[in-house]
Amino acid sequence: MTSEVKLDWSEPKKIELGDGKFESLPADKLQRQEYADFIADFLSKQGFEEASGDMKNYVLNLNAEWGSGKTYFLRRLSEDLKVHHPVVYLDAWKQDYSEDPLMTVVSSMISQLKSQARLTGVDENTFEAPKKLLGLLKAAAPSIVGAFVKRYGGFDPIELWENSETEDVPPKSTADAGSNEVDISATASQMVKELLRQHEDKSEAIESIKLNVENWVEAVVGLDTARDDYNRKYPAFVFIDELDRCRPSYAVEMLEVIKHIFDIAGVVFIVATDTAQLQHAVKAIYGEGFDARTYLSRFFNSRFTLKQPTIDSLIYAHCDCEKLSGQYIKQNRIVVWPECESYEHNISNINSVISCFGLPARTIIQITDRIIAILGHMKSGSKVDLLMLTALMSLREKNEDVYEAVISYKFGRSEWSDGNRVKLNRYLTQNYDFKNRNIMFNVDSNVPYDSPLDQSLTQYPDAVYKANLSHYMKDIFSIYLKSVEPDYNGSGGMGRHLSTNIPLKEKLAQKVCTYPANRNSHEDEDTSNAWLDFYHSLYKLEDVDITYYQNLIELASALEWDD
Repeated sequence: MTSEVKLDWSEPKKIELGDGKFESLPADKLQRQEYADFIADFLSKQGFEEASGDMKNYVLNLNAEWGSGKTYFLRRLSEDLKVHHPVVYLDAWKQDYSEDPLMTVVSSMISQLKSQARLTGVDENTFEAPKKLLGLLKAAAPSIVGAFVKRYGGFDPIELWENSETEDVPPKSTADAGSNEVDISATASQMVKELLRQHEDKSEAIESIKLNVENWVEAVVGLDTARDDYNRKYPAFVFIDELDRCRPSYAVEMLEVIKHIFDIAGVVFIVATDTAQLQHAVKAIYGEGFDARTYLSRFFNSRFTLKQPTIDSLIYAHCDCEKLSGQYIKQNRIVVWPECESYEHNISNINSVISCFGLPARTIIQITDRIIAILGHMKSGSKVDLLMLTALMSLREKNEDVYEAVISYKFGRSEWSDGNRVKLNRYLTQNYDFKNRNIMFNVDSNVPYDSPLDQSLTQYPDAVYKANLSHYMKDIFSIYLKSVEPDYNGSGGMGRHLSTNIPLKEKLAQKVCTYPANRNSHEDEDTSNAWLDFYHSLYKLEDVDITYYQNLIELASALEWDD
């Protein structure tokens, strides 16, 4: 990293938006600072060689999937670099309404650089975009047509041409809004001449734009040197964000057009995209068989891909995690099982379940947000199996047909599966990997067990226990949903191998007590599995009707968040 630039993303950062408005960027939750250090140092050296004074141009594609924090990354890095380099930040998606991507980029660059130069009373004509810039509009014909429509009283010569009965030549004349005859052939000729003139001027206009931008970059650096209160140096950084969210035509047009200004010496560009999504946009324009990856690569010198964060990190960064804490849940007077004091453990449990289904990051965040919304909506005194809720919501997103069969108790029956009677415990084991995933929960001897075995149960340590998710899915989830193949891969437990003449809770208490009670009991998986079964029955969660979960899920699934 260059000695002048020191990044510290461990704390929130307040940034000024203008007009007295501010925005607070949170602390770095996805450990992106090390990437920012590297990229800032790399691009600084690519754009400007301090020893020789040589300036170069460089274009980097910052590639990251949804949820990976690329917008946060660009906003935070651009703010930190503003005291060291001329910086321009452009949210392409917010400018999507524009019909001219080039003008959007150029105007943003000039206005932001002008602001950073801190000039007052300057003759703006010195740096105004040249008139020839008009020749670089996205589509020359519409602007020209507009002028002629205005000039000739409301008719569109191109539309007249398209609707003409003659295929190769326009009609000779028409009437304007005042019923005056207009010579259409002369108008068409003038339009052709205008298009040719603009084409001939395009190369010169591009050079004028580049010179205009170079002047403003030089102004920022030069005036800093003169004032001694800032020390901004080459290169200038231009950040272009959210291009993949734009409508396909706009995204492609922006890439096609701004390539004409990408080769400005002393200016480096960072174009942030979900490159896979941007490739889809390109194919939407040029056809499904088009080589979008090769096409996009010609715009960039290199591509830097941000590593996809862990599911836990995604949830921490995007969701209101405090509402999953034991304290918050107790304040709402509801029971969320398995009981966890810390929101970290509840997030870990959600992650353990949801990650088995291979869902994309966007869906994972939406499911977690919906779970939080459901818990906030639950009435005082109500209870819910968080693992059941998460698994059902994940299954609904993964395979809605299977979900519908499961909640209607039809899974594994011939009327649903055309004679294929595979039960849920076998189906889940064969299609999803639940092994080596822990379920965290607190065992608290202060909870009244109301069991003849109370004295024995209280010998176990109050601690965080770790049960196996595979055990839960086979011996609680599948049994609750009445679709179990007995003894398949160890299924059918829950204390049923003990006496059948006592209530289920007592059988499960007996099962716990078959394992030794000592200070390390919470680290033993079999003991933890037995405690998980016992607590499930202690709170009578097997008595909760499936329609309760179905209603919660259907209600929350109607709730969606914008990106």
